[in-house]
Amino acid sequence: MKTIALVTDFGYTDNFAGVMKGVILKGASRVNIIDITHGISSHNIKEGAFILFKSYKFFPKKTIFLAVVDPGVGTERKILMVKTNNYYFIGPDNGILYPAVKDDVIRRAVSFDTPSDGSISSTFHGRDVFAPLAAELAKSEKIFSQGVETKSITPLSFPKPEFDNGCFLGNVLYIDKFGNIVTNITREELKMFEDTGFTALLNNKKIEKFRSVYYEAPSGEPFFIEGSFGYLEISLNGESARDYFGLRNTDKKIILSRYNAKSRDKKR
Repeated sequence: MKTIALVTDFGYTDNFAGVMKGVILKGASRVNIIDITHGISSHNIKEGAFILFKSYKFFPKKTIFLAVVDPGVGTERKILMVKTNNYYFIGPDNGILYPAVKDDVIRRAVSFDTPSDGSISSTFHGRDVFAPLAAELAKSEKIFSQGVETKSITPLSFPKPEFDNGCFLGNVLYIDKFGNIVTNITREELKMFEDTGFTALLNNKKIEKFRSVYYEAPSGEPFFIEGSFGYLEISLNGESARDYFGLRNTDKKIILSRYNAKSRDKKR
């Protein structure tokens, strides 16, 4: 039995995700459908790409990943179907698939045009285009022959930390349901500051501690912790770091400097 795993920004209030799964089951009844998430922020392609990239390796080989975060729905953007070393991926050609398919190495990629016979909704390609393709692929790889071979896939990359004027600049990549702020900084990179301590600034508020587990931290103290995504996360014990730092989106920098407040006081 084939597994189809879904990533969308459809949410859990409307019928969009359920209807898409119904279409898949009508086309291929012997499939196992798994919801990775339908909670991607609306239209946030980079967030969808991050979750897909950080999820796919945990699935059995030959899983079909259907990722639909598609602000370009109804336009001439291409529809992609990709075979990698171990998996299959379907989604709009807007970058959402790129980090995952590049990581697992692309073996074959084809694109499809949206049918123009009036049978397709201009606002719900998840139901009318992507779900039927996933069902057909679950039945047979022959569906690849109906697409056009392509070597060009829209790229998308995640920012990397960088040094600037003696400071280490990181980025916010993702904020989870608990309000933990996922950065692009690793534990190994933070170790560069362990001889002197560090001060990190986000929205003009400080983080000056690393904790191994949440319950090490006193209430109200922000701290770094190594999270399940493999990066440092900014957290508060039992509270939302998103709310504490007043983040509305992920377009933020973290400024990490070598001396914390205590170290600077000693230098004075």
